[in-house]
Amino acid sequence: MSEKRPSGDELSRWARELAERIREVVEDSIGMITPEVERILGRASVEKDGFLYLRVVMPGCDKSSINVLIKDDVVEVTASPAEPPYREAKELQVFSKPIRKVIRLPRKVSPEESEAKYVDGVLYLKLKPSGAGGVVIKVE
Repeated sequence: MSEKRPSGDELSRWARELAERIREVVEDSIGMITPEVERILGRASVEKDGFLYLRVVMPGCDKSSINVLIKDDVVEVTASPAEPPYREAKELQVFSKPIRKVIRLPRKVSPEESEAKYVDGVLYLKLKPSGAGGVVIKVE
């Protein structure tokens, strides 16, 4: 008895499905290993001159999609992945799921005196410790 060999179309479909599943597993894993990688590669926060500075890695995100919500002692950062410049290159996109990071701070911060800048896939936050309510800040 001989088995029927899959066609080229079936193999291509199977390879695309496998690549998508691998991409999903990698993206889910990144969220779990990022804190440890950041600990090894360098500090993600530092306090100097009355401000708390944070570094949040946001690979593949479009600056206009980044939202930063500061409420008491919590910073929530959300963003969507940037669209590739060519529709046909969508399958080359490594990061395809929205990013959401929630960071608990050592104390409350004042959103009105806080800033955010996004440079080359890294979001930098400058936060002023105090006791204020929740406010969304603009990313420059």
